[in-house]
Amino acid sequence: MTVIAYRDGIMAADGGTWSDSILCATDTRKIVRLDGRLVACCGQRPDIEAFVIWLRSGAPSRDKPLLNAAKDGDFGAIVADADGVWLADHSLRLYRAAGDYHVEGAHDGFLRGALAAGATAEQAVRLAVRHCAYAAGNVQVESL
Repeated sequence: MTVIAYRDGIMAADGGTWSDSILCATDTRKIVRLDGRLVACCGQRPDIEAFVIWLRSGAPSRDKPLLNAAKDGDFGAIVADADGVWLADHSLRLYRAAGDYHVEGAHDGFLRGALAAGATAEQAVRLAVRHCAYAAGNVQVESL
């Protein structure tokens, strides 16, 4: 599972990689820098790789990759650049996000609560790692 938070030009994500309920790694880098953008995804690794490759190619609408993610919640992404923040769902619909902060992945309610209470993106993810199942490991923090 994955927890991702974004606020004020800072993106943070946990480093845990899971296979079912087994923690396999704690130092996975989940935030990618791509042509002046920060990109972070949650979901299955093949879907994440396909999404990043698609973004690198310019994200043409006619060439969307077919993801294994069958339903909402199986894949999600935050893409941030100087012009704003976009979210992507399992069908790769990119849409402009509204609001001062954004979350993706497991424990979205917990993360939103922490951010609403004034936590930074990094603090919200650290709190999730400390208090939530399926959030684990090092916290990666990247600045736009």
